[in-house]
Amino acid sequence: MAVLSHLALRFSNHPENLATEALAYILQRSAPVRTGLNRIVQTIAGKDLALERFETQSSHEDLSRPDLCGLDADGNRSLLIEVKFWAGLTEAQPNGYLAAMRRPGVLLFVAPEARLTSLWHELTRRIAERQVPTGAKNDGAFTIVTGDHIVAAVSWRSLLLLLEQEAAAAAEAETAADVRQLQALCEHMDTDAFLPLSSEELTSSLGRRVVQFEALSNDLTDALVRLGLADVSGLRATAGWGYAGRYLYLKGNGAFLAFNANNWSAFGQSPLWLDISGDSWKRTTPSPAIKQALHAAGIQYWEQQRLVSVPIILPSAVERDGVVASAQRQLLRIIDALPEIVRGAPPKPEPDTP
Repeated sequence: MAVLSHLALRFSNHPENLATEALAYILQRSAPVRTGLNRIVQTIAGKDLALERFETQSSHEDLSRPDLCGLDADGNRSLLIEVKFWAGLTEAQPNGYLAAMRRPGVLLFVAPEARLTSLWHELTRRIAERQVPTGAKNDGAFTIVTGDHIVAAVSWRSLLLLLEQEAAAAAEAETAADVRQLQALCEHMDTDAFLPLSSEELTSSLGRRVVQFEALSNDLTDALVRLGLADVSGLRATAGWGYAGRYLYLKGNGAFLAFNANNWSAFGQSPLWLDISGDSWKRTTPSPAIKQALHAAGIQYWEQQRLVSVPIILPSAVERDGVVASAQRQLLRIIDALPEIVRGAPPKPEPDTP
């Protein structure tokens, strides 16, 4: 472990802040690295921003507080960079930041490679809630065109590799070494390192919330049964390493509705997931029929080794009744999309995640 990585994990509950300061330091001291970042942004977003200097976590009159601002020769904030490891998006991201950009510009999220897909889905969902994107692509670089602005996401690995190459080409050995230090921290964070616990994480409210998530999956299952949309005969509640929920049949398809910390950690999106086996509990690959049905209905899902996993998005800032109503609407949409089949045999208890 490089020294920066060691110190970040040893003394900081927020390694994103250290990564931000390190990236800003590298950009400020090296013109070739700044040129390299300009080239990266131009490749990703199609804009030459001609960045000359950077500010870290600068508060502005619009109350936005981006991790890193790139300014051109006239002092315009044409690039905002949000540094992410595994911390969630704030309420202001990305829409609040876009609203604060008075000139056409780029909002760039830098995140672990393993998080890019889930981050991309969350960004597009949030943008679509406020405005209609005019274009989007995912061809290794994740970009969304919205109005005069571009939102983009890139992995730490690809960004820092290109910056290191720029430093090496300019014979800036010290800068290249600094980039490698930051690379070491980011690689360690990409492996989902165990960070120092914060005091907020140790309060009873976190434990209470987990219990509420588990109760939510149980109550939603009961509601589907009452509506005649789910069958739980011969099935039972099941819990294991990082999950707790109920098996059920939906139009004959085997499914599992649960609080699933494993999916939540891996994909983001939500603590509540519907895993669908389809026509057999013993599948070795995800059901093609289920994937086709969900895709046709425009329902987001992730493929697991033998399951299709659908996040049930929980709305924020609403009371429990509102959360239940929103989750139930999503479940009804999923059920409506599923093919009708003859139900299979009840599942046998398994020690791992269903």
